[in-house]
Amino acid sequence: MFDIINFGKVESTNKLAFKLIEEGRISRNSIIIADSQISGRGRHDRIWESPEGNLYMSLVMRLQDNFRATDYSFLAACAVGDTLKSFGIESLYKWPNDIMFRNKKLAGILIQTENINQINNMVIGIGLNLVSAPQYAISLSEYNIKRDDFVEKFIKSFSSYDLEYQQFGFRVIRNKWRQNCYKLNEQIILSNGVSGILRDIDDTGNLLIVDELGNIQKITVAEIL
Repeated sequence: MFDIINFGKVESTNKLAFKLIEEGRISRNSIIIADSQISGRGRHDRIWESPEGNLYMSLVMRLQDNFRATDYSFLAACAVGDTLKSFGIESLYKWPNDIMFRNKKLAGILIQTENINQINNMVIGIGLNLVSAPQYAISLSEYNIKRDDFVEKFIKSFSSYDLEYQQFGFRVIRNKWRQNCYKLNEQIILSNGVSGILRDIDDTGNLLIVDELGNIQKITVAEIL
């Protein structure tokens, strides 16, 4: 289980997590939760708008040598999705790290690792629009979900998936994730200009698409537009 540490306004929960690790003020298996962020960030250092009322949290874990940090992006998505389902909300997982609701972005996941004192630390940042969202995204304002209630259910779901992952590897996570894959078997365009039919993800989380010639392409780094 996780120890929960609450803060008010912070620069970013991920950045704070690494600072506390360096200072020896936080143990592994902790969760940092903030009321708001001054400099919330997503992938590629994009700004994540962070007003009060939404959920901003970072899970602090030790990354074991035989596990991949990228696997936890899919694992965390499944845990968020299952938690949303417990509130009656059906979401989809957009490769590689977003949660979609009604075809708009509801949540994002940011995995970062850093070796501190010869320990490979992993921080899993999650931002969820509980009450408000920018114009391009969506929130859950109509559902009146309490932050603490969501976190409590999320921890149980995440811990269950983590145990499965440790016992059986990425395949069980992959199978669960693809059941809720956004745009599965549909035509997509990627940020690198590649287009095709989204078929699957492979055993390391790479995207597999079928191009117009019927060839399967493996995409390692890109985003679905």
